[in-house]
Amino acid sequence: MMGRMGRAGFAFRIDTALAPHEAWRRVVDVSAHGEVVPFTTGRGPAPEDAVVGSRYVARTRLGPLGFDDVMVVREIEAGRRVVFEKVGRLLGGVVTVEITPVRRAAGPDRADGERGLDGGAQVAWEQSITLPWVPGRLRPAAAFVTRVAAPAIGAGYRRVVTKLLDP
Repeated sequence: MMGRMGRAGFAFRIDTALAPHEAWRRVVDVSAHGEVVPFTTGRGPAPEDAVVGSRYVARTRLGPLGFDDVMVVREIEAGRRVVFEKVGRLLGGVVTVEITPVRRAAGPDRADGERGLDGGAQVAWEQSITLPWVPGRLRPAAAFVTRVAAPAIGAGYRRVVTKLLDP
């Protein structure tokens, strides 16, 4: 996937049996991401306290080496949609997460002709990737590398979000 501004990136959708509000809570809770991403801790406001301007930091460290993935909320519709801008020195880009309620048929038809319905949610994740530290003349090469790496990075994010949504 190519982002709107020619950036490398990826997108995926995951269906879950979780109620939309629970899917939201789990996906927006950066400290929970740290529980499923090795060598990473997260900090920032609780999902219910997130507002435009809220700042989150995911710190990845292995021994003496580490970096902060700094994100700022740029748009939010609590429980439904959030746009994070990655503003750290190492990683840049935009992450958009949307939670949509899903209704599926559940069980046999009722006597009154209606089908029973069971709720769930679909999580749609779209992310662009930039490397803000790369000097201007090397940006075309960095863009090529991020485009090539985007599918693998996206697969990693998909695994993390799937684990977060595991009932």
